[in-house]
Amino acid sequence: MDDSLKQPGLIEIEHNAADDCRRLMEQFKDRLTLDNLRLSERYLKQEIHVLLQFRFGEEYVASFQREPLDRRRDERTNETRNFSTRTAPEEILRNSLPLTWQDAVATQICIHREQQSVLVDNVELMELPEKITCTSSVWFDCVDSVYGVLPHALYSSVAHGFVFRGILGNREIHMGVRTGVTITNTNKMMSQVIEATPKVLNHVPDNQRNAVGNLRNAVEIIGALSRVRIVLKLDYISARLEEPVPLRFQFVDLLFGPF
Repeated sequence: MDDSLKQPGLIEIEHNAADDCRRLMEQFKDRLTLDNLRLSERYLKQEIHVLLQFRFGEEYVASFQREPLDRRRDERTNETRNFSTRTAPEEILRNSLPLTWQDAVATQICIHREQQSVLVDNVELMELPEKITCTSSVWFDCVDSVYGVLPHALYSSVAHGFVFRGILGNREIHMGVRTGVTITNTNKMMSQVIEATPKVLNHVPDNQRNAVGNLRNAVEIIGALSRVRIVLKLDYISARLEEPVPLRFQFVDLLFGPF
């Protein structure tokens, strides 16, 4: 067809489609892979979050993510206001599954901000143009409650290599391990430190059990999490305790993603 005969609206649609395709291809090439980790940069851009699995009597997971998630939190807050104030958070979540981990976390922080979330300045980002200690939000809950709201996705685990975490479309919680991943054990217990690079992963005791019930120890857990120092480099992640915490607080696993 002669370009002079094309209608302006059609040309605009074609150009927009081409731009969308280019953006998708750029995002695909820039996706998180073992050859393209850039963890500190991706955390700063809110592309990834860090999951710290720990024991404090029961077993919990804490999600660390860079603040602010204000836009998503405001959107989720507006959604929850459409429900009756008598509606339980679980009923709100049953109405729609979040499309991204950012939406899931923003929703949970909105719901539990009084008792199960906190702002911290203990995530250190290195190997950037300048070293940054950024403000992060931390939301924690028992294992099933956290993985029961995160979208199903692939994460890198210090304990197990690549693992699937999150909820499937049928609301079944999936915690599978991806086969074919080799883990190099250093036989170093994780009671005080977790660290990993793409080639070296530490061993973690794996007597995991599900935690059920109310968070009676929320204040103590928040105090312990505020003493955890997480360091992210381009291809390295570590978590360590900066100050003494109750002996019941023990590291279990450290994950980042999603891929």
